[in-house]
Amino acid sequence: IFSLKFSGGALSDLGVYPVYAALSWFGVPKSSHYFCTKIATGVDGKGTVILRYDTFDVTINTGKIANSYLPSEIYGLNKTLSMDSVSGITTVEIIDRKTDLKE
Repeated sequence: IFSLKFSGGALSDLGVYPVYAALSWFGVPKSSHYFCTKIATGVDGKGTVILRYDTFDVTINTGKIANSYLPSEIYGLNKTLSMDSVSGITTVEIIDRKTDLKE
């Protein structure tokens, strides 16, 4: 599962799902960058993707050697959209930045 031969890195294996979600929600970015931590086999064990758009960035963290328990979030000027996943979303909260109230 951590093999270059079988595209076993974090971005190819798990990161493709949030990247696909970002592309379907926001379209093709103006540029993209991937910063990764490689492991002994040569694959990326974890990494951060930055998709740059005209007026915003999308940051995606992916990993096979690290776990995150944070929700997926989209930040607006005054509110944050918090989702339990980027695919198969079952809960969504809108949180007001100034009051921390959830809608």
